[in-house]
Amino acid sequence: MLGPHSVADIRFQEGIYEYDPDLDDIYEEEDELVFYEVNEGVYLTIDLGNKKQSPVYYLGTKIADSFGEFLEKMNKDTDYFEDIIGSEFEQD
Repeated sequence: MLGPHSVADIRFQEGIYEYDPDLDDIYEEEDELVFYEVNEGVYLTIDLGNKKQSPVYYLGTKIADSFGEFLEKMNKDTDYFEDIIGSEFEQD
C-alpha cells in the first residue's frame, strides 16, 4: 500500500509523479483514488464515488466489489488480481 504522502503526490501529480504519463488516464474520473502500486507505473484504484461500496480496479478491470473484499482476497493470495487480468487477456 502507498503511504498518505505518496497518495497525495499521485493525486495532485506532484514530486516524482509530476510528469508520470502512467497517471494520465487514471484521473479522468474524479472519484478514483490510487492507493496501491503493483509495480512501477501500474496502480490499483478505488472508486470513492460509490456510496454503498468502494470497488477496487486493476488496469480498469474491477477486481473487488469493495475495499473489504479486496483485503480478504489479498489475505488469501496477494497476486489474485493478476490471475483475473491474465484470464481476461487469454479470452480475447
